[in-house]
Amino acid sequence: MRYISEENGDILHTVLGIAAGVIVVLILIAGFNKIGSTVGGHIGNSANSAGSQLQNVIQNK
Repeated sequence: MRYISEENGDILHTVLGIAAGVIVVLILIAGFNKIGSTVGGHIGNSANSAGSQLQNVIQNK
């Protein structure tokens, strides 16, 4: 009987370990998405301002 309960304990630990791993991965993905959108926004803003400056230069000539 003790052997079976130990085996169940291992299964429980494995399940908890997998669940913890999945949660960590989800948190990391969410974090990367947030960082990615922030960086993407900055790059987009820089590109927009560079484009408008270029347009101004072209129009002024």
